[in-house]
Amino acid sequence: MKTLLLATTLALAPVLALPAAAATDPAPAATASPRAQMMFWYLDRNGDGVIDAAEITAYRTARFASLDANGDGKLTRDEALAGMKGAGHGGKHRHGGKAMEARGEAGKGGEAGKAEREQRRAERREQRQERALERLGFTDGVTEITVVEFLKQPMPMIGRADADKNGSITKDEFFAAARKRGASVPN
Repeated sequence: MKTLLLATTLALAPVLALPAAAATDPAPAATASPRAQMMFWYLDRNGDGVIDAAEITAYRTARFASLDANGDGKLTRDEALAGMKGAGHGGKHRHGGKAMEARGEAGKGGEAGKAEREQRRAERREQRQERALERLGFTDGVTEITVVEFLKQPMPMIGRADADKNGSITKDEFFAAARKRGASVPN
């Protein structure tokens, strides 16, 4: 009888615990990606668990300086593009290519199909670069911007992350926004 009672209790324990487990949502910090956690740590320079306006300005100023290759205080389109490429934008894709060719799955038209796919990739890469340049402030024929102009540009991720619109971002707000977007790096 004790064995039957013990077996029944052990069998029902997960079922009985299910409503209690469903009611408790893990803290956003616990479910955040390592990349999001590192980005929050990087932005929260004073370590108080909140990203404030001064920390955002410091991050953006450092970002401008990293893109301004010649250090003249003006960022050109070419410097911005070079900085994007150095940060890993526009890299090679993992799928396709030689592995597919080795299996005989090169796709339609052999070399012609390969050229067509490469052309589509190049077009998408160029579109992404143009959108990134627009976010930096290169719109309406602008060819160079200063740090002041750069800092005036909105940061959509930061705006979305500040859920209570108080001008600062807590860890929970930051990680929740990163999960929604599927990204962790502010733009």
